[in-house]
Amino acid sequence: MSTHENLRKEFVNSTLDDTFNRVNSLVETAKHPRPLHLGILLALHIAKEIQAGKAPGTDSAKLVLAWTETHGAEVVDEAVVFARQFLLKPQILMEQIVNNLDSAKDAGQEESDVAAILEEDED
Repeated sequence: MSTHENLRKEFVNSTLDDTFNRVNSLVETAKHPRPLHLGILLALHIAKEIQAGKAPGTDSAKLVLAWTETHGAEVVDEAVVFARQFLLKPQILMEQIVNNLDSAKDAGQEESDVAAILEEDED
């Protein structure tokens, strides 16, 4: 089984906290995270809020505001769309994640270099 297949399996089998911590760490280390990745992290923030019995946006609204200042409104608007998609139709977003992993592999990136996938410029 390839590293990419292991990553897919690990992502699907992870707990919410594990996935949140992993994605948060990768996004924090990325110089220019894509809206897709910010959206995944936002969706995970919202899921954690719901899990804690809080209304969606209770804590994540502050994050969105900070991102707007850091990454710009256009990037954040796209991230919010991805977060909504992830929460409502996760199978579609999962396909995009898998495609990102596959395109990184096709481009000859090291299979273990997931951080580089988050830093790739959008086409």
